Amino acid sequence: VKISRDTFALFCEGGFNASYPSGHAARTIIFAIVIGYALSERFPRGAYLLFLYPILVSLSRVYVLQHYPMDVIGGALLGVMLAGVLAKRTKLYKIFDKSKS
Repeated sequence: VKISRDTFALFCEGGFNASYPSGHAARTIIFAIVIGYALSERFPRGAYLLFLYPILVSLSRVYVLQHYPMDVIGGALLGVMLAGVLAKRTKLYKIFDKSKS
């Protein structure tokens, strides 16, 4: 199996030169949601600061002309959906409830 440079390009044959959706936006929003949920009990205000990371990454992708704004929005929506699937499949809420006690 040949692996391309960007294996996250879901909807295109080209793989490494695909633009939609933005893999950077999707990965950073998943990271922010999962880690934000983990830290929300102990650091409620700090958890919201994590969302600056995907915002800044998304803006930087548009700024350096690697993506169009709709690519980034599509990647963020995909990231939110994948974070929900990840949380549901791994029962993330139960894992963090156990760690509170």
